[in-house]
Amino acid sequence: MRLRNGSTTIHSFAAIALLLLMIPLNSAGAQGASMETPSTGDMLSAAIQNAGQNTRSDVTVVMTLHDAIRIALDESYDIYRLKQRYLQLSYSLETVRRSLKTRVHLNSTLPRITQGFANRLFTDYDGTLDLALFKDDILDFGATLNVVQPLITNGSITFSSRLRGYERDLQMIPGPAADLRYISPQFRIQFNQPLLQYNTIKGELKGATLDLEALQLSYGEVELSRLNDVTRAFYALYEEQQELEIVSEIHRQNMVNHRAGLRKYELGLISEMEKLNLEVVMVNSRDQLERTRSSLLSTRLDFNRHLGLALSERVWANASDRFVPLEVNPDLAVERALQNRSDMRRATIEVEKADLEIEQVAARSRPDLQLNLGYDLSGNSTIPGYDIRSDWGTHLSAGMATENFRSNTNISISLNVPVFDYRTNQTRVQRLLSERAVLEREVEEVQDDLHRDVIERVNEVSSSMQRMEMQSGNRELARTAYEVSQELFEKGEIDYTVLLSVQGRYLETESLFIRALIDFEMAKAELREITMWDWETDQMIRRQTTPPEPFERGR
Repeated sequence: MRLRNGSTTIHSFAAIALLLLMIPLNSAGAQGASMETPSTGDMLSAAIQNAGQNTRSDVTVVMTLHDAIRIALDESYDIYRLKQRYLQLSYSLETVRRSLKTRVHLNSTLPRITQGFANRLFTDYDGTLDLALFKDDILDFGATLNVVQPLITNGSITFSSRLRGYERDLQMIPGPAADLRYISPQFRIQFNQPLLQYNTIKGELKGATLDLEALQLSYGEVELSRLNDVTRAFYALYEEQQELEIVSEIHRQNMVNHRAGLRKYELGLISEMEKLNLEVVMVNSRDQLERTRSSLLSTRLDFNRHLGLALSERVWANASDRFVPLEVNPDLAVERALQNRSDMRRATIEVEKADLEIEQVAARSRPDLQLNLGYDLSGNSTIPGYDIRSDWGTHLSAGMATENFRSNTNISISLNVPVFDYRTNQTRVQRLLSERAVLEREVEEVQDDLHRDVIERVNEVSSSMQRMEMQSGNRELARTAYEVSQELFEKGEIDYTVLLSVQGRYLETESLFIRALIDFEMAKAELREITMWDWETDQMIRRQTTPPEPFERGR
C-alpha cells in the first residue's frame, strides 16, 4: 500500500485491522447476511451496546399489539369509562322504573316534652281577670305512616295513617291543676291526577330507554374506537423506537468513522477541515440521539396512560414489519357498514329525544288542571264518658272505637292558567323546533356521510398499501447504498460529505418505510372500525367486553 506522501506503510496489519473495524457489523458485504430488516422484537446489535447506545437497556416488558389491546380491555381508562357510562344509563332507566313502585315513609315524634313557667290571665270565681304564674308541662308524641303508589298516568294514590297522643298538665302556683290527655288516630286515602300537564313519568321512562338503547347499539363501535386509540398509541411508540434504533445505528457508525478519521488525520490522509467536519457530525449525532431518547420517553408515557399502566412501566412495542397486501371491494365495504353500524338508528333516537323535550317545554304554556279526591276517618278519645285522666290504654281504646270516628270527604279541582308571559315559552319551543329540524336533516345525511367515509377508508387502505410496496423496495436499495458508501469511505474512495449525503437518504428512507407501515396498519384499523368487519379474517367484529349489569334482575 502506498500513502499519499509516497512512503510505504510499515503498519499494514494495523491498517487492515482498522478497515475491518470500519465495516458495519450488519453490512451484507462484510457478513454475507440477508438484507432483511430485523423484527422489532430483536435486540440491537452488540456493536450498539458496546458503543454505549443500548436503546432497550431500560426495558422490562416487550409487548405486542395483541398484548396491548388485551391489557387495555382490562386496565384502560377509556374502556373503564365506557363500562361506567353503560352502568350509569342502566341505573337511570331502572331508577325511573322503580319510581313507579310503592313507596313507604314513616315519620315519628318519640316523644316531645316541654316544661316551663308562664304568666297567664285567668278568670277568677267572681268573674274578674287575674294574672297568675302557671307551671305548664306538655307531652306530645305521634307517628305517621304514608304509603304512596305512583301511577303511570303521572298521578298517585296515597294512603296514610296517623296516631297522635297529647297530654298537658297546667298547674297554677299556688292553686289548682288542670289536666288534659287524649289520643287521636286518623286514616286517609288521597288520589291526585294532573289532567292536562306533561306526563313526566312517561317522558323520563322514554328518555332513559332511548339513552340506553343508543349506547347498547353503539357499544361495540365505541369499544373498537377506544381500541383503535390504543393501536395509534402503540404504533406511535413503535415509530419512536424504530427512529431511535436507526439514530443509534447511525451514531455508532459516526463513532467508528470519527475514530477512523482521527487516525487518518494523524497519518496525514485527511485534511484538518474534514477532521473538523467529523467532530461537528459527531456532536450533532449525539444531540439527535438524546432528542430521540427524550421523545421516546414522552411517547411511552402517553402509551402507558392509554393502557392504564403505571407511568413508570417500561414497555417496548414489538410489531412485525411483514407486509401482507389487502384488497377491499368498496361496494362491499359500504354494504357491510350499512348492515353493521347503528348510525342511522342513533340519529333517529336523537330526534325522538328532541320531541320529548319539545313536548315538555310546550306543556308549560298549557293550563295545569289537577283533580284531587280524598277521604279520611278521624278518631278522638276525649268524648263524654271517658275520663281525661284515664291511662293511655283506655284512651287508645276509646280513640279506636268505631263510634268515635268521624269521616271527611274532599273533592277539589284546581286550575292554573298561564295568561301572559310575553310569549317567552313559545320562543323556547321555537328554538327547540329549530334544533330538531337540524337533527332530522342529520338523519338524512348520516347514510351519505357513512358511504363517503367508507369509501375514504378504502382509498386510504389502497393508497397506504401502494406506498408500502414502493417503500419496501426503496428501503433495501437505500440500505445497500449506505453500506456500499460506508465501505468506499473506509477505503478512502469517497470523502465524508458524500457518505453523509447517502446516510441522510438512508435515514429518511427508513423513516418513510416505518411511516408507510404505520399508515397501512391504521388505515386497516379505521376501515374495521367504520365497517365493523375484519377484512383480514373476513368476519364481523364482535364486542370484546361484556357491559356490566347494575344489579340482579328481579331484585
